[in-house]
Amino acid sequence: MEEYRVPTSERAPQLKLCLGVVCPVVLFMALINYSEQHFSLALVEGVVLVTLFLPPLLIPMRTMLRHPIYLDAGEGLLLTGAMIIFILLLIEGGVAGSGILWLPLFPFAAFHLRGIRRGWLWIALSTVLAIIVLIHEGSVYSTKQLWMFVPAYGFYVILAYLINSFRLQNAAMLDEKLRQRTARLEFLALHDELTNLYNRHGLTEQLKHLLNEPETPPLSVLLINCSRFQEINNLLGYENGNLLLKQMANRIETHGAASTGVAARLGADEFAVLLKGNNPFAMAAALKEELELPFSIGRDHIEIEVRMGMAHYPQHGHHAEDLLRHADVALRTARTLKKSPVIYDESQNPYSLRRLELFGQLRGAWQREELELHFQPKVDLATGCMIAAEALVRWNHPKEGMIPPGEFISIAEESGLVRPLSKWILARAFEQQQRWLDMGLNVSIAINLSVLDLTDPGFPNSVRALLNGFPTLARDITLEITESSFMEFPEIAQQVITQLGGMGFTISIDDYGTGYSSLSYLLELPVSEVKIDQCFVKKMSETEKSAAIVRSTIAMAHALNLRAVAEGVEDEKTANLLASMGCDLGQGYYFSRPVPAEELPKLYRQWANTPKRRPS
Repeated sequence: MEEYRVPTSERAPQLKLCLGVVCPVVLFMALINYSEQHFSLALVEGVVLVTLFLPPLLIPMRTMLRHPIYLDAGEGLLLTGAMIIFILLLIEGGVAGSGILWLPLFPFAAFHLRGIRRGWLWIALSTVLAIIVLIHEGSVYSTKQLWMFVPAYGFYVILAYLINSFRLQNAAMLDEKLRQRTARLEFLALHDELTNLYNRHGLTEQLKHLLNEPETPPLSVLLINCSRFQEINNLLGYENGNLLLKQMANRIETHGAASTGVAARLGADEFAVLLKGNNPFAMAAALKEELELPFSIGRDHIEIEVRMGMAHYPQHGHHAEDLLRHADVALRTARTLKKSPVIYDESQNPYSLRRLELFGQLRGAWQREELELHFQPKVDLATGCMIAAEALVRWNHPKEGMIPPGEFISIAEESGLVRPLSKWILARAFEQQQRWLDMGLNVSIAINLSVLDLTDPGFPNSVRALLNGFPTLARDITLEITESSFMEFPEIAQQVITQLGGMGFTISIDDYGTGYSSLSYLLELPVSEVKIDQCFVKKMSETEKSAAIVRSTIAMAHALNLRAVAEGVEDEKTANLLASMGCDLGQGYYFSRPVPAEELPKLYRQWANTPKRRPS
């Protein structure tokens, strides 16, 4: 915290008064006493004079004006000198010579000790005392000396009044500045200094206040993160980065905090809003659109991408700390999935008790044979026959039953268990593929690879070791990779994928259209298949834009001599529409849900005789 300093303009008058007026008077009094051989008095006066002149000589004037200790230097030294001289006068047997001129120094004590109003009473008493002394010692003084007393006495009274007036004025000013600084510190304790929004502590206090209301309305905590802020900061500089943050804060406060009036900045590029209402998701989506409109920074127009995580009261917590923590988990999930807004899901919480328990139990799940592969058929849309199936891992927990992959796959990825899990899936898929081939089932198997598999230089050698017992199997296996997993570390991933393609595996791009959708890697990688993401397939019968995306993706795939696969086919209308567009394969609940390995041969033979979708 910056130390408060009284402005120089308010200190200079008092210091100049002390040094410019008092010093000559003290010098004059010292000369009088020295000429009249009052050497002890002259010595004290000389010390006072040197003390007054010494600080300006040794200490820069700027430093003196900054530190309050020098404000009362003249007054304090004069009071001290007056007390010492008065004692010396008593020791010498009374007031002698010009020493009487020190008597009016007591106005300083009057104003300093009793204040301005009561000080005047003490001035009157000192005046009476001076008159009595003059009458008593009248024979000692000449007329000239008596007339010297009058202006000196008046001078000291005025000087004492002025010095104490300045002192009281400065004290009042310091009190006011202290109150302002205290109020500012209290504000900063709850608010962010750059944006004036609440800080984390202030947000927590406001959230606690809302939760303590007798009837707490539907309430949500929304956390917002600017995904490209560091890049913008480095490109435009910190000053422009701060301008962007201020503009973001203004939009968040204007468009996001209308229901509660509570918006906060929690970190460098992280904000929070408390939403009140029954449709917080729509409110968050509207705020996202507003924040992703261009910002004007000088002559530049900057567009940002935001990620959002939400937690609802009371579904996701009853306390402020729980809601904020769960909203942060949702925000991290939004960053990973690259979509927003994301609502808190207990399965994504890396610190939940259930997640920690699952982590401990997953470590040996495949050794205990609790994991099993289910297969979802892929159907040739031209013939309606099954020609492939995607292998999907399932965890048959001995106590909890079947655990969805969404709960434990993320645990495996975060804990590093995904690598041994991938090897287990590959080994089981290879074995199952060989059994189906022995049974006469011509069904290829598709296996998903994680980003950790693609960034492991030793992964191709591990796959090659698993293939030793199945020399001709690779051509019947499709390895699916997502666009985002490839773009995480493209150089290493390209080497790994190229080696896998060299072994004879079919490489498929999964969830095409949701990631970077770059055409360059379709040319650089040994890709044979493009899998259109289900978010487009499910909406293609409702919106022309989704249908256009699917149609253009199929045309592009065929132009590049790639096979087009559509996932998320849930009704016959969608299947017929895809077939009319020339899509090669379809996958979804319309055809079949994932089934255990032993049930797939029955479906295969059934559709061979009676196709699931007859050609139109």
